Amino acid sequence: MISIQDKQKASDELDKLNQMKEEEIKVLNKEISEIRDKYRDMIDELKQVERKKINDVEQRILLTTEEIDAMKEPHCKVISEYHFIMECLRIKELIDEGDTTLDILVYEFDYPRDEKGEIKHVLEGNCWCYPDKIRIPYEPIDTLFEDKYCKIIVYITKNDRPKNKFALTIVGNSFLHALLKEDFSTYSYRASARTEPTFPNIHFCNAYKPTSEDIQKYYKKTKDTILSDYIKAHKKMQQRYEEIIKATDTLEWEIQFWLDKKDYYENYYNRGAELEEYQVVLKKLKELRGET
Repeated sequence: MISIQDKQKASDELDKLNQMKEEEIKVLNKEISEIRDKYRDMIDELKQVERKKINDVEQRILLTTEEIDAMKEPHCKVISEYHFIMECLRIKELIDEGDTTLDILVYEFDYPRDEKGEIKHVLEGNCWCYPDKIRIPYEPIDTLFEDKYCKIIVYITKNDRPKNKFALTIVGNSFLHALLKEDFSTYSYRASARTEPTFPNIHFCNAYKPTSEDIQKYYKKTKDTILSDYIKAHKKMQQRYEEIIKATDTLEWEIQFWLDKKDYYENYYNRGAELEEYQVVLKKLKELRGET
């Protein structure tokens, strides 16, 4: 068993040791501070050297990128032109297959009405009820522009505006629309004109007026300006398109067109090689190469 003196002696020794520990740690921390002070400037200098070297390399990367991109530019133009040619050939294929892109349907949903404009109610049991709404086509008032690649038609359609209840609606389709990279489809929730399932790539309301007669007058006055830039661009693109179609009327380009399709199904269409269309492509390539 310890004595009271043993406890006092142990306490004194612990105090001495704790003081010794504190003093030695204080000396060592001072040494750490001296080391940090000694190497801080060296580290700053090394970091400056590092930053300069990295900046030099990054500048070389920038110059290399600009130089190689400049070298790539003429090749990128060739690839871009190639994709443009493929798009032209896809359009030609649609036209050759009798695609109905230029057929346009513009209509509204309304109740069947009699000659007085009254709704034709139907008798169900002992009650006269509203009939189902039907598709009522709008009749065009003019064809703004038409050739074998494009048709733009003008309609007077209704809308739910409180005053200007009639709209001058321009609707059209063009085989060359994708080549022009222009968007003239602006749909208004107020317009009653529907176009499904034809989905024209030109569809917008040009003006709103109180009466259909006002729309007629406005159209006659502004007809020559409506889509004039688009029509001009279309005619220019038509010339380029026909030049490309003429220049690519060779077996070599026909094979390349189908090879491009093959590449699409193999690499850009999820599980495209499993589709029936892919087998049609392979069969066509064999025929063109005289392998059948």
